[in-house]
Amino acid sequence: MARIFEDGFESGDTSKWDAETTTLGTLEVVNKPYAGSKGLKCATQPTNQTANARVEKNISADELWARAYFWIDETLPLTVDYDRFYIIRLQTATEKYIDAGIVRVSGATKWAIIGSEPFDIWDGTQLGTEVTQKSEWVCVELHAKVNNSEGAVELYINDQKVAYMDADASAIDGITSVMFGMTGKATTESAPPSATEYPVTLYVDQCVVADSYIGAEVPPPPPLSEQINEMMNTMISLMMVVLIIRMMSSMLKGLKK
Repeated sequence: MARIFEDGFESGDTSKWDAETTTLGTLEVVNKPYAGSKGLKCATQPTNQTANARVEKNISADELWARAYFWIDETLPLTVDYDRFYIIRLQTATEKYIDAGIVRVSGATKWAIIGSEPFDIWDGTQLGTEVTQKSEWVCVELHAKVNNSEGAVELYINDQKVAYMDADASAIDGITSVMFGMTGKATTESAPPSATEYPVTLYVDQCVVADSYIGAEVPPPPPLSEQINEMMNTMISLMMVVLIIRMMSSMLKGLKK
C-alpha cells in the first residue's frame, strides 16, 4: 500500500491542502486529535442553504482509497427522513462525485454511499448499517474505482464494510480531488420540504489517501500525564494495602500479648 497523501494537522494549519471551502461554515485546527496533538474542526450553521466546511487535495487516479477519523458532535441521530450530510467526497473531472455520508431513511440514521449516477443513493442499494457512533472517534474509509466498466464503491466503518455497489462506471472520468470534512449538507432545495435546518460540528484527523486499502490505525496511547496519574494512583493503592497489612499485623501482635 502506497500512501499518496496524508495529514494529521500537526503543523497547526491546512497548508498541505490545495483548497479549503467554507460556505456558511468554519474551519479551525484545534487541540482535539485522534492522535498527536491537533485535529481539524469543521462546523456549519443552521441553514436551509448549501453549507460546507472542507479541505481538498488534488489527486489524479481512476481508483483510490480515502480514510480519516471523525468525531461527530451533537448532530446524531438525524430526526427527519432525507436529512443527510457528507464527510468524504471524491470529485471527478466532469464534476460527478462519490460521497461517504450519513442519511436518515425510513426512520433510521444510516451510513451511506451517496453519489452521481450510476452510484445514486435513491435506489437504496448503498445504504449501510445504522449509525451508532456519537461523540467518539470513528474510522471512515471510502474506496472507489471509476473510468471502468467494472466500477465499484465501498464504504468501511472501523474496518467493517458497511455498504457496497458495483456498476458500469466507464462514463465517470478519473478522480481529480479528495475532500474531507463537512463536504455537504442537505437543504430544503435539494431534499423534501420536511428536511430540518440543523448545524453540524465534526472533527477530522489522520486523513490518508492511498492506492489500496488503508484500514484503522492502532489506537494511540493515552497522554503521558494520564499515564503518570495512573501510575501514581496504582502506587498509592499499593502503599495503602501495605499500610493496612502492617496495621493488622501490629494489632494481631498486640492481641497475642
